[in-house]
Amino acid sequence: MDNQRDPAAQPGPDARGPAPAAGPARRAGRSVRQRLLLWLSLPLVLFVLVDAWASYRAALDTAQRAFDRLLVTSAHALADLIRLERGELQ
Repeated sequence: MDNQRDPAAQPGPDARGPAPAAGPARRAGRSVRQRLLLWLSLPLVLFVLVDAWASYRAALDTAQRAFDRLLVTSAHALADLIRLERGELQ
């Protein structure tokens, strides 16, 4: 009987080591993939935000220039219809 052991008590190929640590110790042990993702995603998000702001400003400037040109053209067309005759506007 001494030679026989309980098979459930013996570690086998399915036995796992201790559970991974939680909390700050686990955060310090991030994988290379996670750190690389973090280092690449933060500048990428910043770049996307700056690019979106620049695109918005460029589109706004283009729209304002087109609207201003339309207003100037309308003002010139109205000015062509106004005449000064004998001190009165016609």
